[in-house]
Amino acid sequence: MKILITGSSGLLGSAILFHPFPKDWQICGTYFNYKIEAPGKQCFQADLSDRKTATDLLNKVQPDLIFHTAASVNVDECETNHKLAYKLNYEMTEHLVNWCEKRECFFAHVSTDAFFEGPQGKKFTETDQPTPMNYYGETKLLAENFIETSLENYLILRTNFYGWNYQPKTNMAEWMLGLLREKKTVRCFQDVFYTPILTNTFAKLALDLIQGGHCGTYNLVGDESLSKLDFGKKLCEIFNLDLSLIESVSVENHAFKARRSKNMSLDNSKLKTALNLTDQHFDVLTDLNLFFSQEKSGDKNKTQAIFNALNK
Repeated sequence: MKILITGSSGLLGSAILFHPFPKDWQICGTYFNYKIEAPGKQCFQADLSDRKTATDLLNKVQPDLIFHTAASVNVDECETNHKLAYKLNYEMTEHLVNWCEKRECFFAHVSTDAFFEGPQGKKFTETDQPTPMNYYGETKLLAENFIETSLENYLILRTNFYGWNYQPKTNMAEWMLGLLREKKTVRCFQDVFYTPILTNTFAKLALDLIQGGHCGTYNLVGDESLSKLDFGKKLCEIFNLDLSLIESVSVENHAFKARRSKNMSLDNSKLKTALNLTDQHFDVLTDLNLFFSQEKSGDKNKTQAIFNALNK
């Protein structure tokens, strides 16, 4: 089995790249700006939004499975630059899918929870009708629809994740930690709900789906629907930081360029049934403890040091 991971220097792509695969699998990755290397794995610099470049690389690597994590995920940037968002989130996916269709290559696609809006407490299933509120969500839904109508052997993984970033940027969890450690106030939305999952947990469950021969659309998220405020409080608890620095605010008072949903919570029952995990609980505190241990053990810093050396 040969796997090609797109966006392998990104937040999720790097977690998948560094995940332990079966020894007889060949793992390759692509990156655009930020170089990355992993022991025993081959990584290529490539602009996959350029069709010739993408085709040449695919023909060279000849993967049995493409794990597509590369995308434009800045929601406000997508709202102000439709052309770029469409190119990176739909057209790039379309080209990869067309290549897979001709060669019976399996396609695993990372999607989003930014399709839904509903009352607090509701978790959306894979069969609920998506109603994206912004252009980012629209482009991701277009990609999903194209995959579903073009392929039989595919996974669409809807998710919302956090973890340690090896590029010089931060996700929400890292942003919160940075401010809290500087003794600065962190304003967290008390009225935006989601079901976050750690990138490493995502990588393990995604691989389990692949190895189990599963196809279709799955919500690959944690069990708990919680507000961004609740997440910030739990982060303080695990990292032993000052809870008084967490300030409750409303998303209604924030001037985003793109509209945001107040409830993006997804139901992971289908995933747990497929993997025979109905008795297990994927709670936020377990993932946050792993997130904490990755820093405490030095694993995060070692990997970041390698990454920084490659990109001097």
